[in-house]
Amino acid sequence: MRILIVRLSALGDVTTGLAVLASLKAACPEAFIGWLVEDRCADLLRDHPQIDQLHVFDRRHFRRVWLRPWNLLRLLGFVKSVRKQGYDAALDLQGNLKSGVFTRLSGAKRSLGMPQPHAKEGNDSLVREQVPVPGDASPHRLEPAMAMVRTLFPGAAEAPIELPVTPEPGDAVILHPATSRFATFKQWPAKSFAALADRLATELSAPIWLTAGPGEAEIAEEVRKNMVSEARVVSPAGLKELQNTLAGARLVVAADTGPAHIAAALGVPTLTLFGPKDPEVLRPVGPISETIAAGVRCSPCTLRHCPDPICMTSLSVDAVAAAALALVKDPP
Repeated sequence: MRILIVRLSALGDVTTGLAVLASLKAACPEAFIGWLVEDRCADLLRDHPQIDQLHVFDRRHFRRVWLRPWNLLRLLGFVKSVRKQGYDAALDLQGNLKSGVFTRLSGAKRSLGMPQPHAKEGNDSLVREQVPVPGDASPHRLEPAMAMVRTLFPGAAEAPIELPVTPEPGDAVILHPATSRFATFKQWPAKSFAALADRLATELSAPIWLTAGPGEAEIAEEVRKNMVSEARVVSPAGLKELQNTLAGARLVVAADTGPAHIAAALGVPTLTLFGPKDPEVLRPVGPISETIAAGVRCSPCTLRHCPDPICMTSLSVDAVAAAALALVKDPP
C-alpha cells in the first residue's frame, strides 16, 4: 500500500505527526509512505528511516503565483511529482484550505480528512472521506489523525515516535524561552525564566543552556543577563542540530512551541508552559512530557494577539520549578 501524509506545518504539529507515521509503519510494515511538508519543517523529516518519499513544498517559489506565471509551471511540476507516486491513500492531518488542495491534487485513490469543527477553510469539502473523531469534542490533535489510521487499518495502535539523532553530550538543563514571532503572547517573561534557571542550576547542580532559533538570540540573552548563575546561549544551525542538542539534555523547559514537541518526542523529560492554548489538545507527545498552566479564567482562548497575557504572567516560578524538579526526580 502507498500512503501519503499531508502535514505542511507547523514544527510542533509536524513532530506530532511522527506518531502517525510510526503507527502506519507498525500497522503495515511493507507500506510505502510519503510525506508532503513545507520547506521550513522539512529538515525534521529528511532521511527519516520510516519515510520513503519526502515531498518538500518550497513556499518561496509559490508565493503570488498570479504575479509570477513561471512559478505556475513549478507548481504543476511539483504536483506531477507527487501524483507520479501513485498513492492509494492520502491522510490530511492539517485540515485547512492549502492542505486540502494538496490532498485532492495528490491523485490518491482515497483522501481522508477531518470533519468540522476540526477541519477549517472548507477543507472538509476537498477530502473525499471525513473520518469521525470518537470521544471528546476537543480531543488531543493526534486523535483525529489516529482515527484516519484506524480507518485504513482497523485496530491499529499508536506507536512511539522514532526520531533518529546523535545526542550532543552535556547533560544540561535546557530552557527555550522564545516562541515564533507570530505567537509572542505565549512567551513567559524573561525574568521568570531567569529565576527558574537559577533555581534549577542550584537544585540539580547542572549546567544551564538557553536555546535560540533564528531571530531568538536576543530573548535568550535577556534571560541570561537576568540570571545569577552562569548560562550558555546555544543557537543550533538548523533543525537537525537542534534535535541533537535537545537529545542530550537532562531536562527541557520550554514555551508552547516547536522545540518542546521535539524534546518530548525524543523522550527527554519535557515541561511545556501553556497559556492561551489548550494543553489537552496541543500538549507535546512523549513518554516523559508534562504541561503546566496558570489556569486563569480566560484561558484557553482563540486570540492570536493579546495586550495583557495574564495566562503567562500569572504562571509562578515556584510552580514551574516544582513541576520541573518532579519531572526529573519522579518521572511519570
